Amino acid sequence: MRTSRAPSDEKTAQLRKDIESHLNVTLQDSLCESLANGVILCQLLNHLRPRSIPFIHVPSPAVPKLNPVKCRKNVDSFLEACQRLGVPEEDLCSPHDILDCDGLGRLHNTVQSLLLRRTMSPKP
Repeated sequence: MRTSRAPSDEKTAQLRKDIESHLNVTLQDSLCESLANGVILCQLLNHLRPRSIPFIHVPSPAVPKLNPVKCRKNVDSFLEACQRLGVPEEDLCSPHDILDCDGLGRLHNTVQSLLLRRTMSPKP
């Protein structure tokens, strides 16, 4: 007998798989904590479309945790770049969804839409 998982669990698992496979990284157990500062999301977008986000605030050994303002700037940069690349408004999550770990299902929709646009874009 197969155990059923909640749709949100499946979306979270798919989101993790998509990010880890594209960036060739292993994320922390808490996916939410891994994504909340926006760094991984910005790196994913730049991996899919190089130089889409020209500056990403990253933690340093001296200051291993970004302050809320830098986290917000990363998340805003990610969402703005998604819009520029054609992710429809209805597929965009809100900054709150990412920063407060409040909407991984919505973030999954944003990333899926972004990946779809990448596969639909014309080849050079």
